[in-house]
Amino acid sequence: MQGRRGKEKDRWVPVNRENLQTLRQAVQTQGQTRNLIPAEMSCIQWCNHAYSQWRQIAKPIGIKGFHELRAAYACERYQQYTGYPAPVMTGGQRMAPTPLTNRPGSQWPRNWGMAVLT
Repeated sequence: MQGRRGKEKDRWVPVNRENLQTLRQAVQTQGQTRNLIPAEMSCIQWCNHAYSQWRQIAKPIGIKGFHELRAAYACERYQQYTGYPAPVMTGGQRMAPTPLTNRPGSQWPRNWGMAVLT
């Protein structure tokens, strides 16, 4: 993927159908310019517009910020991977019979883009 910072290794993040649709919309919006900011807007104008859109969607459903959205995604991925709700959803109680994410050979770090791929 282009756009990674500095000397970072490639990172792979799983993408479901919904994510893929969002990426396709971004590509369509981007067009040939390789820039998601419309030519008639400055970066600050675009950011203000994007945050305004974000707030209109997030506030009614109780999401306070981008970190909460990322945390919700993490909980969803944890449940997909283990078959159990994330400990944060159960008051810190681990429902999985063993810490599946800590097993030798676990794909968890790779699925999260944390593993160094060679």
